[in-house]
Amino acid sequence: MAVKKRRRVIFLDIDGVLNSISRQNECKWETDPHNVDVLNKIVKETGAVVVISSGWRFVYWLGEIRRFLLENGVEADIVDVVSPFLENKGDAVEAWLMRHTKDVDSYVILDDCSFLFHEEQLDKLVETDYRVGLMMSDAQKAISMLSASTGLVG
Repeated sequence: MAVKKRRRVIFLDIDGVLNSISRQNECKWETDPHNVDVLNKIVKETGAVVVISSGWRFVYWLGEIRRFLLENGVEADIVDVVSPFLENKGDAVEAWLMRHTKDVDSYVILDDCSFLFHEEQLDKLVETDYRVGLMMSDAQKAISMLSASTGLVG
């Protein structure tokens, strides 16, 4: 029997991470190509998969989010979405990790709102500036965090 490889996981918010306030167009958010390139760098250097933690989970199905992100240049394996039935992001990430503990080697949360997470999750958070989105300095932090294999999330 083959042993399942443990994965590195990125919990991805979209608004304020893959776009910024400057990309708002008539109440429709778009991705910023620079922010997408930065995410792609993290994925390429770490081999991490993406789990959507964005508020978009309340409005769109995983397939719709995946299609939108792939059409906008995201080069990642978008494997899941945290529960849309848990409004609090900290609770939703925690629940997802509890269900997948044996599958996760390390994780990072990319989000522009630290107050949405539990205190014990903040050391896994790379908080972006919603005015500019995901930047190269954020990528370096995320790569470092994902590369520091913990064996078990925690």
